[in-house]
Amino acid sequence: MLFGLVWLSILPCGALTQTDATVTDSAVPPQKLAVFTGNATRILAAMKKTCDRLHLEFVGPTTFTPLTAIPINDDNMWDAMLVGPTIRLESSDNLFTFSQANGVVVGYTCTLFIDKLPDSKAVSEETSNSTWTQDHAISIATAFKDIFVEKSDAKLGVPNANYSVNTELYGSGDQQKKKCLPGMWTISWPRVDSNGSPFKGEHITISMQEGFAPFDVGAYLTTN
Repeated sequence: MLFGLVWLSILPCGALTQTDATVTDSAVPPQKLAVFTGNATRILAAMKKTCDRLHLEFVGPTTFTPLTAIPINDDNMWDAMLVGPTIRLESSDNLFTFSQANGVVVGYTCTLFIDKLPDSKAVSEETSNSTWTQDHAISIATAFKDIFVEKSDAKLGVPNANYSVNTELYGSGDQQKKKCLPGMWTISWPRVDSNGSPFKGEHITISMQEGFAPFDVGAYLTTN
């Protein structure tokens, strides 16, 4: 069964022209590609503005230049099962997934890795506890949720926040050491019915490293 989205993109369409899109030999029509690219750029700009307000670090550029644009029509793909056919646009730094039906963004991933940035100061060799409370993490995530989902007729349940220590091993042999990155927060809002029971698979989830902008957002709200 094909589902339709019940919420609208907060971002106005239309600012870019066909020549602004850089993908060649794409199955996505140029005019649609330009609209998706413009929406992605506006989302990044809104995220950067929110980071500045909340004193978080924003990684990467605020303009989106797609290198690939791939229509996803396979119902076996998770995105398509929930929201119908999608289009995935990927740049060297970010990946956006849009609904083909109405251009609403349903997914975002920052493909940059903080620990690989040469100027990053967010790495240590000591494991550190979270500097955020659960309520603070939810408050931060809510600010970014509002960028991706402005309106929704769907009722959301109480958000769930989970924190995990983020470590890597580097070096080899006797020189091997543990590298600690900023801790990971994952905040998720389930869609619920009038009785508070969750809908299967329907949720908004935001993942972020403490002190940084979200690196992954999934917004799957549907209705039959």
